[in-house]
Amino acid sequence: MAKDDFEELMSKMRFDTENMLNLIATSNIMLDAQQLYDPAFHDEHAAGAAKCHIYMIGHTPTVKFENAFQNGKTAHFAFTVSGVSYEVPIDLPPGAAIKHDQGVYILMPDGKKAWPNQKLIGMELSRQSGGFDFNVLYVGQAFGDSGSRNALDRLAKHETLQKISIQGVPDGRRLSVLLVQIMPGTRLITFFNPFAKEQDENGDRIDLGLDKLYGTSEAERTTLYEASFIRYFQPKYNKLFKNSFPSTDMKSLSDCYDKDIQSVVAEFGFGDFPYFLCSEAVAKSDHHIAHHELHNEEDRKFFFYDRG
Repeated sequence: MAKDDFEELMSKMRFDTENMLNLIATSNIMLDAQQLYDPAFHDEHAAGAAKCHIYMIGHTPTVKFENAFQNGKTAHFAFTVSGVSYEVPIDLPPGAAIKHDQGVYILMPDGKKAWPNQKLIGMELSRQSGGFDFNVLYVGQAFGDSGSRNALDRLAKHETLQKISIQGVPDGRRLSVLLVQIMPGTRLITFFNPFAKEQDENGDRIDLGLDKLYGTSEAERTTLYEASFIRYFQPKYNKLFKNSFPSTDMKSLSDCYDKDIQSVVAEFGFGDFPYFLCSEAVAKSDHHIAHHELHNEEDRKFFFYDRG
């Protein structure tokens, strides 16, 4: 964009300072829905699950280990992804060998058993198959009615999860659950526009943004993240927020309107995550930005986000 065109575009905006509330996912736990009923899985992941704020229920490809064989110094691990065969080659250390004795493993030169890094294998299988898709069917939050948070126990009794399961899973797919932790703290994106119609001579609008930056609770962040991605993905089994977010009637947004926050921006994306989130409304991608403007006036629109 030419400089003159940019300045003309910016001159159409009302305020020289616009603040956007930014909510970011910082960690995740991926599991097969059947693992929700495994006490050993609960014990292993209880601490991590207790930190998670959001869960997403969806269909993912089935990934099945088939066999492993050795060709010289290279081990080949064979898998099927939704019934399609793939191989992951792994270079073995000198003296190491593939063994088939009560299961397949790598026998190291020191006599110890080993297995390749599961995350790296998952990333490679995802790459070969064009990206594991996670078709989002439902988005919820891990907070219970009493304010407690135990996502694994809550999901094990989750009526919508059971409803989705009863309706059946397509061939080559499995029912999966993704637990998501949100950044413990709020981020604020502040945009300064020297060409705007109104200039903030006293810094009042900056102060409003800072008030919201430090004044947003964990429960509010959770609700806003949940609502942002329900509106974004339009999951089949959600009802609340699909068409009503954002709204001036929403309690968790009232302070955003009081502080004149321009928009809520929720993000999901991990560099080492093999699954690409998608839905009937959104194409699969390794990174998603759910950007929702809180004002309808054209001179409050933020021009650098795709609002399609």
